[in-house]
Amino acid sequence: MNSILLTGPGEFGYGQIPTPQPTESQILIKVDGAVLNPSDTLFMRNQWMGIQPKEYPFTPGWEGSGVVIKAGSDNPMATALVGKRVAFGKG
Repeated sequence: MNSILLTGPGEFGYGQIPTPQPTESQILIKVDGAVLNPSDTLFMRNQWMGIQPKEYPFTPGWEGSGVVIKAGSDNPMATALVGKRVAFGKG
């Protein structure tokens, strides 16, 4: 999967990462659109309230929209979302 990658504090590039697999309580979204807001740019420059990635490379981004392509469990609420357009915020 294509991704912007933080490769170190204040350092970033573009590359491939493995497609994540959702855990039991997660869904996987194929992102069609994402925003780049001031908090993202501060985070990417290692200037966002002292918060840093736990490990590198790290994919930044807090919000976006796309289509749910996989649910992590047989939870009816999660599986009902497969194929639906959604908006999300990363928390």
